[in-house]
Amino acid sequence: MKKLWKNNTILTILLTVIFISITAQATQAYDKLSISQYNGSYTYICDVDYDGVTKVIITYESYITSGKSWFLVPKNFTKYTLTIVSGSITHEEVKRAYTSEGEEFTFYDNFTFTYIGNPNFQLKLNYTMDNGALIVEPQCFFYSPQIYFNPSDTGIAYIYLPGESKVSGGNIQPPPTSITSEGGKQKITIKLQTNSARIAIEYTTSKPGNFKTYKEGIFEVTTPERYMGIAENIIKTYKTFYNNLTKIFNVNLTSVKVVFFAPRMVDLGTGGYTPFNGTHLGNIYLNLLYTRTAQGFWEQIAIHELIHHFAWAAGISPNILWLHEGLAEYLSINLTLSMGWIGASSRMQTLEEVAKQLNGNYGFVQWWNPMQTPSNVLDYYAASYMIVKTIVEENGGISFLQKLFREINGETISDTDTLIHYMNMAAGRDLTLKFISFGFKLTGESEIYRMIVEAKYALMKKSWAQPFAFIANWLLNTSINMLSSGNTMLATVIGWMGIFISMLAVTLTVALWGGILMLLTRRMRDEDEL
Repeated sequence: MKKLWKNNTILTILLTVIFISITAQATQAYDKLSISQYNGSYTYICDVDYDGVTKVIITYESYITSGKSWFLVPKNFTKYTLTIVSGSITHEEVKRAYTSEGEEFTFYDNFTFTYIGNPNFQLKLNYTMDNGALIVEPQCFFYSPQIYFNPSDTGIAYIYLPGESKVSGGNIQPPPTSITSEGGKQKITIKLQTNSARIAIEYTTSKPGNFKTYKEGIFEVTTPERYMGIAENIIKTYKTFYNNLTKIFNVNLTSVKVVFFAPRMVDLGTGGYTPFNGTHLGNIYLNLLYTRTAQGFWEQIAIHELIHHFAWAAGISPNILWLHEGLAEYLSINLTLSMGWIGASSRMQTLEEVAKQLNGNYGFVQWWNPMQTPSNVLDYYAASYMIVKTIVEENGGISFLQKLFREINGETISDTDTLIHYMNMAAGRDLTLKFISFGFKLTGESEIYRMIVEAKYALMKKSWAQPFAFIANWLLNTSINMLSSGNTMLATVIGWMGIFISMLAVTLTVALWGGILMLLTRRMRDEDEL
């Protein structure tokens, strides 16, 4: 019995070994079959430490005798080392890199090479990213370098996070193939489905942070010690523009506190924010991810948030959010561009491209407030930016804003009608019609203008109702011209006449031509009787 048990055990072990061997060979065969569809394969390894410093290793391997490939390499944010492990390169070229849409990469070049395998070809490229992960304990966020390579090749990525990191598959994009442990670290494997990717991982750490406060004058930044250099640069930026902003807003600030944060997935599109609780503005919060942008982009975000504090101190309630955001976008972009910091130009381009799609219809921002976050919020920013840009540049530029805030002189402005009253004083002319043309709903003389516009649209459907449609249209146009010249009283009288006739244009036309027809008919009958 014991002998039989031993024989069965030996047989089971042999079958298990054979099964494992067959499975391994089948897997290798499948992998080779999959890889054989491509010329070669790229492997991206990102090893992240406790401070977010990331060692990047890119390996390319091919088993064909000769071929050509390309991938992105760092242009200007770090140095890299390239090593040929096997085979040889017969030709190489480093050139500008472009997205599939034709936009040039700011931080990456295209490394194109022709190779010969001996019998296979392999190269390795190494470099280090200082802020591969942004860490404000306990929150952490890893954002990979741009992955982009020849579509004739395939790719896989391995991300190693510190061992005590906590991460779930739902907080990883693109979705991971597996999450395991290796060498005391969390290993995240992602088989790349396309030749272009950015890997984003939201995770937390149990390691305590070493927070510091950097203060200079009225400015104070709270930050992990690792970002003290960034804190110093933010205060330097604020001091660069502070005097210009005090001249524009006619106020001085007493205290400005800034807090850095590491983003979550939902924060990717948020460069910064300043909370408002109904009675006062809170601290300025800045997203550290945007330190990894071209000079001017991060600075524009920081200045944008600072301008909210200036606008608040000058008397502008956040309930007129379109003005807050419009001023913050317009001034921050122009101030940073004036320093030659071209990173802000991308924000300007985005806003102006979105605004073009709105076709000048910006009035929907009139009721925008801090309690409202529309799904199409970029439309709101773009419209607000264009309103401020148009009003400012048509009325003397920055000097117009200086006059505006001198007129306001600390008064609290919490509605658009009151704001336009002060704008009229600063411009030396009535801007009401301009705002109505944007689609704003205003009181007083602006109401007659709105009704005139509505009447003109209604007349387009009654163009056949002549001559009353023509008469009404002439009266309405005359009224608009008089409103523009400031003759409000006569414009209102004529406008109401035009509106009244437009409303009755069909009835009056039917009555007129019906009456004419009846007269002609009666006349014909009278002639027949004679």
